[in-house]
Amino acid sequence: MSPFVIAGSNLLTSYVVDFVLAYVIGIAFQYFSIVPMQGLSPAEGIKAALQADTVSLITFEIGMFSWMGITRWLILMTPAQPVYWFMMQIAMMVGFAATYPANWVLVRRGVKHVRLRQPQMRFVYLRSRVCRQLPSDSISRWTLLLLANGRFVANPRSGLTP
Repeated sequence: MSPFVIAGSNLLTSYVVDFVLAYVIGIAFQYFSIVPMQGLSPAEGIKAALQADTVSLITFEIGMFSWMGITRWLILMTPAQPVYWFMMQIAMMVGFAATYPANWVLVRRGVKHVRLRQPQMRFVYLRSRVCRQLPSDSISRWTLLLLANGRFVANPRSGLTP
């Protein structure tokens, strides 16, 4: 037994530690994606991250921990067995299935956002003499090409056809 045990159970201890770590990491990922996209203050960002991730994470963990409890208590498997780690993969699928309805409700209520379509791409067509003068691609995507100042750029069009 490990030096830190909750209610005399290593499994329960593992569940609590796993949940806390998953929750903290999940909120951090939500925070760092929501705040820049929505331009929120840090306090509003934390609130939005908590709203977006709490229900999802709890339902995922319930599904996953339920499956792992079944494999641990009914099938008598331990982490020392390779099949246990296969069962862990199934547990993640069970967690996903448990989370799906919760995420659907969160999206319907506007708490979570879904990108329904990809952003439109725009193409710029250059005259062939300009293309021959351009240097090869820059190493950095932030370094501007010297000749791309708009003087030689033809009319921009969207789509693949000229």
